[in-house]
Amino acid sequence: MEKQKKWEKAPKFKLYESLGVLADKDRLEVVSDDGDVITAHIHSSSRNKFYTVTYASKNKEIMSNDNATWFVGYLGYPASSLLLYLGEIKYDKSILPFLDEIPWKDINQKNKNDFGKTQADVEAIYTSKGGDVKILTKEIDKIYKQLENLDLYQLGKKQRPPKGY
Repeated sequence: MEKQKKWEKAPKFKLYESLGVLADKDRLEVVSDDGDVITAHIHSSSRNKFYTVTYASKNKEIMSNDNATWFVGYLGYPASSLLLYLGEIKYDKSILPFLDEIPWKDINQKNKNDFGKTQADVEAIYTSKGGDVKILTKEIDKIYKQLENLDLYQLGKKQRPPKGY
């Protein structure tokens, strides 16, 4: 059977929110795991909706029903959150406490989805909590390289994202 299409590279900034999911501790829920195929719900920062991510580790295939995946064609933060959670991508967990409880949706809307502005706001929050932005950006670079090296393919057909805030 021929593999599905490869995923486009996501912007590095999406990894900030991926780490935010793990920092919040209550936003990722594994709903099924048969040893090869894992499905998880990744809750939005408002907790008013969740995205479904399915990952077939053996074939390096993944699908998520988030907005970036559906509308733009790259894997959004829910998929990379699951990969980080599963250990497919290694990272320094000491950065997480500085990324908890960030209102991502509110910040993105305030900035009209200008991710450069949102990144600046998030880095200001990170610093205000005692984090060192140089360490964070170095870690993001390491995570991004690992994500690129995973060589991920699409798992099945894209699915519409959930509605809600």
